[in-house]
Amino acid sequence: MARLWKWPFRLPELAFVTKTVTATPRAGRLRWYAPWRAVWPIPGGLVNAVELTNPGKTEFERRYTRRINAARVPVFVSIAPDNPDQAEWMTESLVKEMPRIGIELNLSCPNVSHEGDAVERTCRVFEAVAKVMPERSAIVKLGWSDDFIGICRQLDGAPGLAAFHLINAVPYRDLNASPGPFDMDGAVSGRPITFFARSALSLCRITGFKTPIISGGAVMDAREAKVRFDMGADAVGLGSVVLRYPWRVRGIVRAVANG
Repeated sequence: MARLWKWPFRLPELAFVTKTVTATPRAGRLRWYAPWRAVWPIPGGLVNAVELTNPGKTEFERRYTRRINAARVPVFVSIAPDNPDQAEWMTESLVKEMPRIGIELNLSCPNVSHEGDAVERTCRVFEAVAKVMPERSAIVKLGWSDDFIGICRQLDGAPGLAAFHLINAVPYRDLNASPGPFDMDGAVSGRPITFFARSALSLCRITGFKTPIISGGAVMDAREAKVRFDMGADAVGLGSVVLRYPWRVRGIVRAVANG
């Protein structure tokens, strides 16, 4: 969920981003009957080892097309394709079923391994999405572990690119020397990654990228949202606060809308 800068988006102040969808069903680790096996609260945030649990594109379309098409606010469908061909296929199908959506390209999940050069891979996948919807809004979501400066430099100002969204959750091992709550490192979101999120935003602003930046990660209250705008963010993304402190969301949105 984000306050979106109006000029490139032509959208109202608020938009929703779906949970990430993959081409085929992905079991991951999240189970409704035992969520603690994949998500664990820590002071001010969460550790997750979900691994992109989702029903896959086809089932996602069956379940949510009607609801998304009826939405009164803009919706971006987050996708995690394996390659450019898959990205093009997923985008074509989703846009056909949901003509008003935007796409958020999420290739930065720290719980999922990726092969090859990250900059080249991300650029090629984005180009496949932009080929399908050159006049629409596409967001590229990046993580702290990515070469986000290199990716932003390559894609900055590209046709069809609406914004960079950073950062995704930070690998648990980057914050802690002790073992995490799961049998894998997992990823941390919420207040513990404040330094990483602010640093990524600052680095992008110093570099001078022209593309709007959605600053996500650790925006847990209205005060932090204001800090991000003061640092040069064009929008803020709300994630962990929706799960951890849902009663705060309305206040953050109101505070942002009122400037």
